[in-house]
Amino acid sequence: MLNGKFEVWFSNGKLEVSGTYKNNLREGKWLIYKEDGTLQYEINYVSGITNDHQMDIDAAAFIDSLEKNKDKIADPEKTGVLR
Repeated sequence: MLNGKFEVWFSNGKLEVSGTYKNNLREGKWLIYKEDGTLQYEINYVSGITNDHQMDIDAAAFIDSLEKNKDKIADPEKTGVLR
């Protein structure tokens, strides 16, 4: 069950995605940034759903792909490599 903060970082150290899960659903404000650090999307979720159906589909596909790759990225707390 996912609860709490979710973040993904670009290899350059800049934030890529930031959001929160509540009861396994996206909740509240989610921010998606470009690699240069500028904001690309701001999406507001209520119980895992947005008001913009197309944005919900596009963002969900993108965030789902990041979640699926989470085990392929080395955890800096385990590797000792922190930025």
